Amino acid sequence: MLPVMCGASRPYRYIQATVGGNFYNAPIVLLGLRLTAAGTPYPWRAMTGPSSPSPMAATADVDGTNAWRAFGAVSSASRWAAPYVTGGTLTLDLGGRVLPRPTAVSVTSMLSTPVLIDGTPPRNLTVRVSPDGATWTTLLTAMEIAWSLSSNVIETKSWTL
Repeated sequence: MLPVMCGASRPYRYIQATVGGNFYNAPIVLLGLRLTAAGTPYPWRAMTGPSSPSPMAATADVDGTNAWRAFGAVSSASRWAAPYVTGGTLTLDLGGRVLPRPTAVSVTSMLSTPVLIDGTPPRNLTVRVSPDGATWTTLLTAMEIAWSLSSNVIETKSWTL
């Protein structure tokens, strides 16, 4: 796991995560993605729908209607999945709130069975933030993330920025 981190200290409105690489040619599954800034987790409340709680809104380039699940309560029953061939990108718009300079990133996933249907954790993760949705700052690039790959075990990986 080789993290690469950078970034400036300004408020951000958007959080974006791109996942790629996989195990067993199965969908890539995220159960949770959180950033921490000034001791506060972001999102500050678990999402319960694509734009709930307001003013947050979650989108994705694949399986967009379920993007919010990556920012919801961590549960094996609530997840976002990206195709194993392409991976995928999630974007969270914090709406009227802004995110100060993040100090930590955590991602939660699992190897769920049957693997080829349910999915695997991501091997690679890139997390970016933006004040305007156009200019992005990369906070973290993690390659070859080491997961236990034990069936149906929820696991969280964290990085200090």
